[in-house]
Amino acid sequence: MKNVIALFDIQNISLSDVGSLLLNSVSDGIYAIDMDFRIIFFNKAAEHITGVTEKEAIGKKCYDVFRSNMCLKNCPIKEALEKKEAIKKNGYIIDSSGNKVFISVSNVLIKNLSNEIVSVAQIFRDQSEIMALREEVLKVEEDFCFKSKNLQMQKSFSVLKNALPDLNKIYIIGEKGTGKDALVRWIIKNKKIKNFSEFSLRTVKELNLESIFLDYDAIHIKDIDLISKDFKAKLLNFIKNTSELNKNNKLITFSSSEDSLSRDEFYFNISEFRFEIIPLRYRREDIMFCAESFLFHFSKIYDKKITGFTQDAINALVNYDYPENIQELKSIIESAVLMCSEESIDITHLPKILQNEINIKESVISKEREIILNALKKNNFNRDLAAKDLGLTRSTFFRKLKRLGIIAPRSTKSKKN
Repeated sequence: MKNVIALFDIQNISLSDVGSLLLNSVSDGIYAIDMDFRIIFFNKAAEHITGVTEKEAIGKKCYDVFRSNMCLKNCPIKEALEKKEAIKKNGYIIDSSGNKVFISVSNVLIKNLSNEIVSVAQIFRDQSEIMALREEVLKVEEDFCFKSKNLQMQKSFSVLKNALPDLNKIYIIGEKGTGKDALVRWIIKNKKIKNFSEFSLRTVKELNLESIFLDYDAIHIKDIDLISKDFKAKLLNFIKNTSELNKNNKLITFSSSEDSLSRDEFYFNISEFRFEIIPLRYRREDIMFCAESFLFHFSKIYDKKITGFTQDAINALVNYDYPENIQELKSIIESAVLMCSEESIDITHLPKILQNEINIKESVISKEREIILNALKKNNFNRDLAAKDLGLTRSTFFRKLKRLGIIAPRSTKSKKN
């Protein structure tokens, strides 16, 4: 809804008319209810978002108009009345065309002169576009696996794509934050499985798989390395009966942050197809690809016009080890977007740990350059003697010269030991 500029004669308009005019000019939906939850005010933006006219809404119960997932058990208005304070929530409504519209809501308690609550005004904002953008952010996590520039990841994913139609058991290994859940989502989508559930052995110790597979076509068992001895025996017995899984196109995915299971019959049964997601620190060629994708989407979500990164920021991002992998990179970029008011993300917008890391590495590089240059000068720029003096092989020494950008003059005489 576009902003409206209204001109009026202050001498010939009431304050209530001014209030109504202003409330109908904002882009957020606003409605008010009486203490029986009947709508007594419904602005233009509320009409636009819900598809319900003011005439249709006035006098009706708010839950009959909005048909929200928050109405039954999580009503923000009821909670505000019980706590006697404003409440903020996120949810969705069903508009007049039957479409699901994601919204964020907040409310205002309206009191009379006796300090009694007589009405509640609810403000709601259409978040559908933001939700769609956040879905695109999840897609970046999938791309982290599937559009990797890392040759080993490309090879692993190519094998997975070819084998996927015939798989009913997949074992996924990857450190925290590497994108195991994103990989499982991709597998479920590409096997065209609709009913899916997941469980973590951190919170449940045993599962009745026969019962679960009556309701679901696929399950994801997380933290399989925490499996108990009893459940391990039951699970082994279940998965050995692969004929039932094949016949009904059922799928079990297992995942773990480390490959610490004993190499026994259970391990070899669940790891018929084993997929390992390489940590981000070993895939530095993917860091800026992911960072730029996150920057694009978070800039749209937060309505920022940020076009890229400064070289200092790139150096800091590429040289950091990311203990929590892509999840950590995503959080770093989102935070940087929120902090940045310029056209490019700079190192100053990044967490202190990244700034300190790049400073430490620059100090180390500077010291290394100094040591090598001193060794070269000491040995009259004879590379072989300088390498020997530093206890390095000739090939290692020459690689260091290239990496550090040291161009030394050739020696005119040899220096003997």
